[in-house]
Amino acid sequence: MPKTDVFGIIGPIMIGPSSSHTAGAARIGRMTRAICPGRPRSARITLHGSFAETGRGHGTHLALVAGLLGLQPGDDRLRQSLDLARKDGLEITIGRLPHYRDRLLARGRQRGDHQHRRI
Repeated sequence: MPKTDVFGIIGPIMIGPSSSHTAGAARIGRMTRAICPGRPRSARITLHGSFAETGRGHGTHLALVAGLLGLQPGDDRLRQSLDLARKDGLEITIGRLPHYRDRLLARGRQRGDHQHRRI
């Protein structure tokens, strides 16, 4: 039988509430920063799926921005990432793709026609 330590049960060190919506999102932001040349000056973030459905309540937007700033998922400054981005001159625009059922109701819209707002 494989051995499990307490950290395998508890999960990653992170700022909560959700390992997928905060720690995972911060990692996505960090990966994006790593593959883009230089320091980002602006970011247009579009959430979809569960990130769009529960993202604000789980702090997904904060975690993505924190990752773009190079912060780790467990960094206490994650919650202040929007203020840190402003101070760093990083312009953030965020939006979400509507859920599939919402898109069916809005048949007059073109694919990809969704609202973004500056945060």
